[in-house]
Amino acid sequence: MYIRNFLSTRSARIKVNDLIGDWLESEWGTSAGTAIGPILFIAYAHDTPASIQLKFADDMVGYASGVNEFEVQLQLQQCIVEISQWAKKWDLELNASKTKSVLFGHSTVGKI
Repeated sequence: MYIRNFLSTRSARIKVNDLIGDWLESEWGTSAGTAIGPILFIAYAHDTPASIQLKFADDMVGYASGVNEFEVQLQLQQCIVEISQWAKKWDLELNASKTKSVLFGHSTVGKI
């Protein structure tokens, strides 16, 4: 009952320095700054694919490693497929505009 009440009919507002915003109805997720919010997210996201790591309160990271860019690309595409299937299963919408990629590596061209 406590969790149901916590997740329903909630309001939120933002405070920056001495400025306080108006109260707005909070329709999705958990309120930022609560002790139980991250715990609920972890419980909700307990079955993410093995290639996906949970970060912070609502961020996830897919990772891959390989001997060449093509191998990494294939693995990352598989991550996208798996997280998309997981999100569909739980009726979540992924925010593609926040998606970033980084490639770390080194060049062995011309070296023995």
